[in-house]
Amino acid sequence: MKKKTKNNSTRPKVSISLLMVFIASLVLLAIVGSNALEHFKNSANSTQPTPTPNPTISLYKKDNIFAEIEFKDRQIETSSIPEKLKPELVEKADLQRMKCMPEQIYLGRSGYEYSILQNDSQAQKEINLKDEKLLKIISTLQERIPEEYTLSQFIACLTEDERYIVKYNGIVESRAKVGYSTQNPVAFVGQILQDGTLQDAAYITLENTFCRTPIQLTKNNMFYLECNSYLGLNGTGEIRERFFYRINLKDLQYTMLTRCVDMEHCE
Repeated sequence: MKKKTKNNSTRPKVSISLLMVFIASLVLLAIVGSNALEHFKNSANSTQPTPTPNPTISLYKKDNIFAEIEFKDRQIETSSIPEKLKPELVEKADLQRMKCMPEQIYLGRSGYEYSILQNDSQAQKEINLKDEKLLKIISTLQERIPEEYTLSQFIACLTEDERYIVKYNGIVESRAKVGYSTQNPVAFVGQILQDGTLQDAAYITLENTFCRTPIQLTKNNMFYLECNSYLGLNGTGEIRERFFYRINLKDLQYTMLTRCVDMEHCE
């Protein structure tokens, strides 16, 4: 009797079937893994803040910058006023409302016609200034600045009675081509009336000091301004000293109220 031989004809089919199942499983795992990874990435991204444009730069793209700014009684937080000055600036203050530009504008810095400091650093950010009111202010300041100076930067506040309080810097003509001056730059502070008249009230000599922080305006036209000197150059780095000025826009006179090395140590 012949022995029956085993029929091996089904083995290749079984092996092929198993192989196909294995490949299909790998494909499925790849798809699931890819979807999971994408979901993880999306979840991770959703927890991160969405970048938003610099609000100051967006503001300067407007045709009417002051229309985008709210009137305030005081332009800075009360907590940033030194204790020595609170009796005058806080406790006895009868304030007019005004609204101030968020940043001062530079002219001719870094090769730009108009620019602002970006993120409180030395880097300038070019702005395309189209606001006719601001362009008129610039024109007025350029026409009236003393002959030996060139207009380098300014910041303005609009009052409810339609005056512009302006702080503008003059730099020595011989250094104007490089956009800054270390030769006795000066901060002028005054007001532009509705008829376009410029009245200067303060002449502050600067040495690595930046006067760009309006504080408040009283109803008897006392304008308060903070100027800061810095450890770094060009208004950067930590504040070294704080200077507080009272500028009488009625009599066109000014007084330095105090110099502080911190919130507590003021002269």
